[in-house]
Amino acid sequence: MMVSHPFHVSITQMEYKEESKTVQISSKVFLDDLEASFNGYYDSDVDLWELREDSATDAQLREFFAYHFKVWINGKEQEVVYMGKEVDLDAAWIYLEIRKVRKIKELQVQYTIALQAFDDQVNLLHMKYQGQEESMRIDNGSKQATVSFDN
Repeated sequence: MMVSHPFHVSITQMEYKEESKTVQISSKVFLDDLEASFNGYYDSDVDLWELREDSATDAQLREFFAYHFKVWINGKEQEVVYMGKEVDLDAAWIYLEIRKVRKIKELQVQYTIALQAFDDQVNLLHMKYQGQEESMRIDNGSKQATVSFDN
């Protein structure tokens, strides 16, 4: 059973891993917000809680996040790989990864999850790169954000 909440927010942690040359991404989204956005995108009425172990739903979530989560590093669009999900009480954790990342001077993110479903949706992103941490806020006024890093 999901709990209703008075605000619409997602929180995403992004971290560069030097040893594997990857950016590992974990995004926490309230499950009802994710469902509203997912069902609006697919014009469906899917209960993600009920289908949390369904491979067809995973395939749809992979496509859904490919559409709603885009990243450019140093001006070049990156392939964002869907790694999986976990459902925990009233939230879903979505795991993504960007591979073959050598150096980041500029990171641009477009994250439109739930923006079409809720006027007050806010997507907060925190990026860690070589000891530096930058935060971004994406909402209906700005569907993307950019941060720069000193190398």
